[in-house]
Amino acid sequence: TVPCRASPLDGNDNYVNLEHIERAGASAFPAPSAPFRLPPFAEMEPSLPTVRQAVELLDAFVPYLPAGLLARLASDPRATSLEGEHRLVAILFANVLGLSEVVERLGPGREADIIRTINRYFTTMTSDLHRFGGVANKIDLYDHGDKLLAFFGAPVAHEDDPERVVRAALAMQESLAGLGRSLPAEVGLPDVTLRQKIGISYGYVFAGYVGASWRHEYTVMGDEVNLAARLMSVSEPGKVIVSSDVRRKVQALFDFESQGEVRLKGKSLPVPIFRVQGERAIPESQRGLRGMTSPLVGRRREWEALTAAAQNLRAGRGQIITLVGESGLGKSRLVLELRQHLQADEESPIQWAEGRCLSFTETVSYRLMQDMLRDLCGIAANASVAESWHLLRQRAGRLLSPEALPETLPFLGQFLNLPLDEPEAQKLRYLDAEALQRRTFVAFHAFLAACARQQPLVVVLDDLHWIDHASLELVKHLLSLANQAPVMFILMYRPEKTKPCWEIHEKVLREFEHCATNLTLHRLRSSDSETMLANLMSLEAWSDQIRTLILDRAEGNPLFLEEVLRTLINSGALVQNQRGRWELRGNLDTVAVPDTLQGVIMARLDRLREPCRWTAQIASVAGRIIPFDLLDSAISPKEHQHINQCLVDLQQYEILEENQRTPELIYAFRHSIAQEAIYHSLLARFRQRYHRKIAAYLERNHSVGQWEAENVLPLIAHHAYAGQDWEKALQYQILAGQQAKEVFANADAIDHFQKAFTCTDHLPAGKTAAERQTIHAALGELLTTTGQYDDALAHLLAAYALAQEQNDRNAQARACRWLARIHEYRGEYPPAFEWIERGLGSLAGEETAETAELFLLAGFIHTRQGDYEQALTQCEKSLTLSEKLNEMVVMARSYDLLGLITRLRGNSARAITYSQRAFDLFELAGDLNSQAKTHMNLANAHFDLGQWAKADRHYHEAYKIFYQLGDIYYCAVIDNNLGGIALNQGRLDEALKFYRDGLQALEKIGASAYVVGVFHMNLGATLIREGDIEAARQQLETSRKCYEQAQSRDFLPELYRHMAEAALRCDDLPEAETYGKKSLALARELAMRAEEGKTLRVLGEIAVLRGETAQAEEAFRQSLAILTAGSETYEAACTRLCLARLHARQNQRKAAREAVETCIATFRKLEAALDLQAAENLRRLLTSSG
Repeated sequence: TVPCRASPLDGNDNYVNLEHIERAGASAFPAPSAPFRLPPFAEMEPSLPTVRQAVELLDAFVPYLPAGLLARLASDPRATSLEGEHRLVAILFANVLGLSEVVERLGPGREADIIRTINRYFTTMTSDLHRFGGVANKIDLYDHGDKLLAFFGAPVAHEDDPERVVRAALAMQESLAGLGRSLPAEVGLPDVTLRQKIGISYGYVFAGYVGASWRHEYTVMGDEVNLAARLMSVSEPGKVIVSSDVRRKVQALFDFESQGEVRLKGKSLPVPIFRVQGERAIPESQRGLRGMTSPLVGRRREWEALTAAAQNLRAGRGQIITLVGESGLGKSRLVLELRQHLQADEESPIQWAEGRCLSFTETVSYRLMQDMLRDLCGIAANASVAESWHLLRQRAGRLLSPEALPETLPFLGQFLNLPLDEPEAQKLRYLDAEALQRRTFVAFHAFLAACARQQPLVVVLDDLHWIDHASLELVKHLLSLANQAPVMFILMYRPEKTKPCWEIHEKVLREFEHCATNLTLHRLRSSDSETMLANLMSLEAWSDQIRTLILDRAEGNPLFLEEVLRTLINSGALVQNQRGRWELRGNLDTVAVPDTLQGVIMARLDRLREPCRWTAQIASVAGRIIPFDLLDSAISPKEHQHINQCLVDLQQYEILEENQRTPELIYAFRHSIAQEAIYHSLLARFRQRYHRKIAAYLERNHSVGQWEAENVLPLIAHHAYAGQDWEKALQYQILAGQQAKEVFANADAIDHFQKAFTCTDHLPAGKTAAERQTIHAALGELLTTTGQYDDALAHLLAAYALAQEQNDRNAQARACRWLARIHEYRGEYPPAFEWIERGLGSLAGEETAETAELFLLAGFIHTRQGDYEQALTQCEKSLTLSEKLNEMVVMARSYDLLGLITRLRGNSARAITYSQRAFDLFELAGDLNSQAKTHMNLANAHFDLGQWAKADRHYHEAYKIFYQLGDIYYCAVIDNNLGGIALNQGRLDEALKFYRDGLQALEKIGASAYVVGVFHMNLGATLIREGDIEAARQQLETSRKCYEQAQSRDFLPELYRHMAEAALRCDDLPEAETYGKKSLALARELAMRAEEGKTLRVLGEIAVLRGETAQAEEAFRQSLAILTAGSETYEAACTRLCLARLHARQNQRKAAREAVETCIATFRKLEAALDLQAAENLRRLLTSSG
């Protein structure tokens, strides 16, 4: 005995609360018995008695092992995988009621009857479980009665574990009913009733050995185990309750009754449950199996659509094919058939290029399109830099003109991560990430177009459900080639609408209906499946029963059918005889024929020796493509002796295949889902261990130049992160994020930096301050660029605070600038200026590029507000400093803004000088996007000067670039500008179309209120000239609300002028005068001379109608003087026409004739048809009246 302290338990005299137990010496307790040890057979001399003893012992232990585990133990007793893995398992809990009552009532002295009773129950239940391949794991006490735990799918998977567990449960209930009728009476307790409640779930669990070193137990643990126990608790005696997953798997075979939803302990939401009513009288067919290669059957409609599209391609018409379907339905097979069909026609050769996405490269920017470009140029993945450059230059040189080659080749070389020579590098040196991306897209577009012009081109992009975001944007950009060249895009992906690939799907449906063929693959019809089965295998005696079984299991999926047959062959159920024909041997019911791909893979894996299983699991950590050296580095030393044979076995079981032999041996999983299923079977700690090993290998080989940095950085980041090597993951996630940011792959960059931020949560805060500042700053800038302002604001504030802690003045200033940009984008100008001042203050007068950037941003905001004096001051500061520091891009942007300010102040001629200087610098820097914007500014200035032909040329140059870049926003802006020319030339219908098309495009992309307001204003101005005043007023009022929302004043003088004109056309002179005066006052306040001159003309027209001739003439003359000084040729002519009309009213015919002749000459030169007609009418009137 040991001294202790206890207290009574309230309400129960049979129990006490144990509160304390005294420490006792080792002598107080007897020593435990030594665990039983097997004889050391390996060290004994082999003899018949020794073998007999070993067999007898083994035979004695086998009943204590789960079925299938002995073979795995025999191949490698110390295999790591035996420690545990994640598996799809069906869990059964049974709660037997009445058994405890039998034990309690029998009591002491009847131990033999008690043991017999328990054993009768247990052996009866385990017999039913074993009959269906289940494992009876344990029997234990429960709140009411006793409970039994059993499972199906571990340690060996079956193709139909959900079906097996339900059949076993029904059998157990039936057996217990029989047992209950006899067993109580046999022990003298006929009044006792035995009943049983069963709950079943199905899903991923941990399965493996647990326990101490001297005793292990194979068991399962996880949420699905808990769910099965909860389902058992809500079941009723004699009933079987299952989860929705179990029902979904076997509803074709059994009838179910919904029991509604119940709240279960451990579940936040109600859980739907179902009662098994019994086996269906007429079972329905089951779906979800894969097929294998055979002659193409059941795809006639799809084949005809593909060949029709191919004919259109040969005729020079671009095509887009979307091929959508679940894994295994034959997308790749259709494309293979098409390629063979096209290549068979040697008289009309077709170019073919392919790219394939991989599951582990979803964050490796441009991986898909790099592979496609290499394929198109014939560049092998292992080609040297010299060979790659040779093949790229050779292909590009044959396709591109001498003028286009230097504008394209550097960007393609950079895209393939090839080192650039100095002349080529010069073209990229001054490009920021966005500009580099745009130029690269343009180069890619031009190269593919040139390829297609030489010979029709087919571009196949496979597995787009794993596409990286950067490739996604490039693919969307390139789709427009189908409108311009004989290019056929074949886009293959699964119907996963939440994946980025669905953006491509919707874009094709929305914008390319005229040249698109959208094919969705469905499962084969029964007759087609039977044809495929006959094509695949000529069996010596197919029975209807077996054929039906296989076809029912395959259920129209070609790849599933292949897997089923392969399973039968590997199991020995199907064999080839000496004549090469297939025969069925054995009982098919005993052969595992998987009914899901996970079942296929795990069942096949479970038949392998342990070293092979482990090799496959380690390979799955690497990804779908596995270089041998990488796998070899991850394998433990004791496994090295097995690796080559394991790889042979894995190929024979068709889990892996040899992807490449020389110069580097590379293996690949035959199917991506196989890799996924095997990967997820590994325990997290093992996955993490091997992710870390792979990350270390990649880092080691990257450091000696064996891997391209551009591709390996995201892979190291991925494996280090998945391996929870937080320090290394932090380093490489930042590097990968910066790399993606540089090429404007913003979505990928955001993902990397967010993962980097997660890494810092697992590291000491004091050691990661600099990294956290970098991460917050990068995320703030990226989220600002992508319009996620609230999240961006939080990150930038954190970046600013960390920069202050570290006394990093430049980082503080940069954070301040981006914070100001957020407020500027939102139209919140006062806080934007506060952040700019704070940024300048942090630099304490230091002259840096960041200082120039802050001045430039301040100038831009002042321009938006119409404060041109302040805008000019800030802009000149930026220009002076950027010239001093030789910051070319900032200098170019400063000149660009200076040109805009100068034009808005009414000096368009001088603005052209500044804009041209900006254009030259942007061209030197290779910034194509900014060149296009400067074309627009030059066009606007020429437009103001009445040089409409020059304006039109610049607008079209800009439009061409923006269209190539896929920039909807700026294409719409140019629509607005072209609408302005059409309006002034009197082509009112065209002007309305330009404005409406541009507005519609802007509404689609959610443009700012500021820009939308401009379009509504110009629509209103056009409708005034057309005479639809009511519609014009509605447009102008909408514009006013937009400007109010945007807190912008720079277009208000023009808007008020148009409002005055609308009122004037309605003879509402008071309203016209009010708006005219508001326009004039604001134009003068903002120093907008051109707008002042135009408004004075309107006020003159109002004065004419009031009969105030002197005031009218004064207003017209002031207007003419301002517009002439500003070289506003067209507007000056409009004012001169008003003055001519006034002279005619005053009977000053000579002055009127001189004025009108000048107007006619100007309007004729500008092709301003309506104004020319008005001037000619006035001349005829003056002539006819003498």
